[in-house]
This record gives sequence, structure tokens and C-alpha cells, in this order.
Amino acid sequence: IQIKKIKSKKFNTWDVNYGIAVGIPLSIFNILSVKLYTDCDVLQSYFTKTFRDKNYCIDNNKEEYWFWMKILTETVNAFGTSMNETKISIFYHGVSQIYFNNFISTFYSSTSTTTQIQIATIFSGNYGLILQLKKYDGSLRFFDCSYVSCYSYEKEKLFINPPHWSHYLEFLTIINMSTDENYKKYINAIKILDTRILVGCEVFDSSSLSIINELLCVDNDKYPKYIKKIWKKYKNNKKGWITLNVSYLSSLSILFNFFFDSNIKNLIAFHKINKIFKNIDQIWCYWTGSLSISYLSSLLSILLKINKLKYSKLKRIELYSISNISSILCIIDDKYKNLFNKYNWTIKKYDEYDDLIISRL
Repeated sequence: IQIKKIKSKKFNTWDVNYGIAVGIPLSIFNILSVKLYTDCDVLQSYFTKTFRDKNYCIDNNKEEYWFWMKILTETVNAFGTSMNETKISIFYHGVSQIYFNNFISTFYSSTSTTTQIQIATIFSGNYGLILQLKKYDGSLRFFDCSYVSCYSYEKEKLFINPPHWSHYLEFLTIINMSTDENYKKYINAIKILDTRILVGCEVFDSSSLSIINELLCVDNDKYPKYIKKIWKKYKNNKKGWITLNVSYLSSLSILFNFFFDSNIKNLIAFHKINKIFKNIDQIWCYWTGSLSISYLSSLLSILLKINKLKYSKLKRIELYSISNISSILCIIDDKYKNLFNKYNWTIKKYDEYDDLIISRL
């Protein structure tokens, strides 16, 4: 009876609509796409492996899987329940021992979750992990498989290939079944570093700052082995650029010794950051403040240290919101431009703004 009430729903303006009008009931193909997924374990295993294969391509043997994926995706995202419509805030997902490098679930492949931690425990086994995922974006949709599954007691909620990159769940914690460890405080600390500090935003949960400082400054033996491995994987996976709010960051006393030069209070210790995040190529610093001769001299020393890092990919540093740009430019042009070139770096003003760009030659 409940399955007959399900109708296709209105989409957000940025979402695809799969060519399905609003108010259309589920077809037999929609129902079968879910039924085969939930009730035929061996078939489902081949299906999910096909689309998790990085080298996946459609051939004659997999063409049926492609159409199954298409219908299943439409079923979940056109007929499913959005996060804005449900009172469910926590989802559980049991997996084998996997080392993650970020802590959001984007569901590009089909992913089964449950609202019952006991069910996730069964699927993770004695040596796996339980992921506790929480609501992030209200537009993300799931399909309640209990309406059609033979295993309705599992309370299965299916996510698959959402139509927009911003639709995802966020990791709340990871529970390691083999060691009975809950990594909530560590996951939260790495998320704050990644989504707040390294994008130039303020931190509202200061309780995680001591863990962040220890991760950045020392290889602490007291941390669980699993956390050490995902921290290493996270560091190596961090690419592109990071953004720092110099003025705000200087107020976080517990992190000051790592992020700043010991002598110049508003000079970021770029070499320390590059040692941790070996694959970043740019660092953007906002609210830099006033620069001095001492600042420029210490910056040259830091660039020399970066030059000695054989693995360094850092090629550009941007200093924004310099309060004395006119006077410091005179000093740079008079003395420091040639010194920067000597170290295989250039320094110049960025267009008409109060900013400096330091680039590797």
C-alpha cells in the first residue's frame, strides 16, 4: 500500500530531472530495480563492483548493468525522500577496513545504509568499520527500501549518484569493530582542520584544537594506528591550494607555534605547512597586515627552506590585504626583488589590489 503512494517529486533548479514529470507513480521497472538490489545478494555484488571499478567501461557484458544503474538512480533521486522531508538524522554503513582521505559521502556508486546500528554491525563483521553519517544537505535523497525488500527489518536506505556535488552526508564518527575504538574526536578534529582552518574560516569548536596541534606537530604514539593511517592518507591527498586567515589564525594560541614564524607574528611558516602537505601548490593568506624589512628577510629564509624540500610542489604564495603596500613596494623594488630572484622566486604586486604574489621561477 505504501509503495503506491510514492510519486516523483519536484527538483531543485540546479538538479537534473531525468525527464520525469512531477507526480508520476513508480513503474514496475523502478520497483524491480530496487528489489533486485536488495534481495539478490550475489547479483548486487557484481553490480556494485562494476561501478566502483575505476577502469569501468561499458561493454556487451555490462550493458544491462548500465540500464539497471540508470533506472535505480532515477528511482532514488526522482522518487526518494529528501533530507528536508525526513526526521532521520543519522545513518549507519558497515564496511571492511578502509582508510579514508576525506570525511564526506558523495555516493557516486550505490550505497546502502541503515538507521539501525545493530544491522550495520552485522555487515561490518568482527574486523570491519561502522560509519556513522549525519545529515548535511537537505536536498540529498534516499529511497526507503523497506517498502519492497524481503529484509524490511534491515531498515535499508539507499543512496546513489546524487544530481549535484553538494548533496552528501558527513562523517560523524568511525567505529572500529576489531579494536572497539570510536574515532569521533579525531574525525572531528581533521574535519575542522580541513573545512574551517585550511579554508580561512573561524573555528567554533575549540575542543579539537589540541588534537589538531598534535597531528600537525608530532607523530604521537598515543594515537590509534587507524588514525595515524588516515591522517597520513589525508595529508598526501591534500592537493591544490589552502587558504589561511592570518589575523584570525594568530589568535589561536595553541596553533601559533606551528603556523607562524617564531620572530614575525604575522608571517606564516610556509615551509612547515609544505612539509605536512607535500602535494599542495598554492597557499593564499588573507588579512596579512603590515610588512617590514624583517618580514621580507624571514620570508626569504622560509623560501630557501622550501627550495630544499625535494618533494615540494609549492609554486605560488599569495599575500592579501597588506596594510602598507605602497611603502613595502618601494623596499622590494629597491633591494628585495633581486634577492627573491636569486632564490628562484619572484615577488610582485597583484594588479591594483593591496596584495603580493610570490611565485617560483
